[in-house]
Amino acid sequence: MFGLFKKKSEKEKLQKKHEQLLKEAFELSKTNRKESDKKAYEAETKLQQKEQELLQAIMLKVNNAVQDLAKSEGYSYIFERTTLLHAGGEDISDKVRKKLGITAN
Repeated sequence: MFGLFKKKSEKEKLQKKHEQLLKEAFELSKTNRKESDKKAYEAETKLQQKEQELLQAIMLKVNNAVQDLAKSEGYSYIFERTTLLHAGGEDISDKVRKKLGITAN
């Protein structure tokens, strides 16, 4: 019963706006193709912008955790695993996950 008054998350609001814009685009496509394309483009652009914002926030947190670990444990270099051709040092991925409060699966 009280779930009816639950505040919508940012994701839910964005999804609803995206759905609304796509619905408007569909309705306009029946009569005005140019305006329909504009609405569809607007919906996709807003979604991409929000995804980018969220990704930047995540990357900032990860970068800060890595910087903290580098400083506290005396690392001179830390590389992303995807850019390495050979890895011979310590893998600190688990330490970064722990610092971020992420449990390994």
